[in-house]
Amino acid sequence: MPLTPPALAVRLRRLWAGEIVTSDELATSPLGVAWHECDLALVGTVLTVVGPARCRDALAGPLGELLARRASEVTRAKVTDVRWRTGARPASVRPDRTSDTDVFGAQDPLLDAYPSILADLRAAVPANAAPAALAAVGALRLVGVSRHRLWFAARTSGDRDALGKVPGARAALFVAVQTYQGVKRPLHHVLVDPSYRAKGLLLG
Repeated sequence: MPLTPPALAVRLRRLWAGEIVTSDELATSPLGVAWHECDLALVGTVLTVVGPARCRDALAGPLGELLARRASEVTRAKVTDVRWRTGARPASVRPDRTSDTDVFGAQDPLLDAYPSILADLRAAVPANAAPAALAAVGALRLVGVSRHRLWFAARTSGDRDALGKVPGARAALFVAVQTYQGVKRPLHHVLVDPSYRAKGLLLG
């Protein structure tokens, strides 16, 4: 199954927010004390790290080699190049300036924060929803989190489509995300990617 742009972005998000930020290659690079000031963006086949000028050579060594190799692997060779761009980051990013294809922002949580976020989401799923609706929502996995958005993965297109076919399922997911984000208009995306198999990621 081809990876959609949001699915590619989530794979890269998880790579950076987990493996890369905890790697020896990053710790010994100029980004060792500045990675939390960086954004990542994917345009076409190029993954760009945007960060402070003092770290502009960060990708010239082992960190750049690791990121390029692993980005290619997790995206099935869709990422063919990794580049650096010096840029100043705005103080905050408005929700309406974000998208489902965002890779990573400096204010986004790391992978080790996902379990507690998932616990909050599980608690926010309406307990009075119909069993079939709870089953449809519970089959989703939390795979990506930014400051303003959530990404869920379904194993199959049928699991994803069940949200619209099972009465109450879409509403139950909406309420859970709305409660967690504390906004009237929650931002989330459901993608299809069977590579996520861990039961610990399940909403139900």
